[in-house]
Amino acid sequence: MDLPLLYHRLGKNSWKILDAIFRNLWNYKYVPLNVISNFS
Repeated sequence: MDLPLLYHRLGKNSWKILDAIFRNLWNYKYVPLNVISNFS
């Protein structure tokens, strides 16, 4: 998949939405791991 081409097709508004989704997924996946590591 050619991500730059995909983002270009989606346009700026869709890019912002995708960016928000990916940030939320990133936080959901990795922040809890950091919290768990701090308690271990």
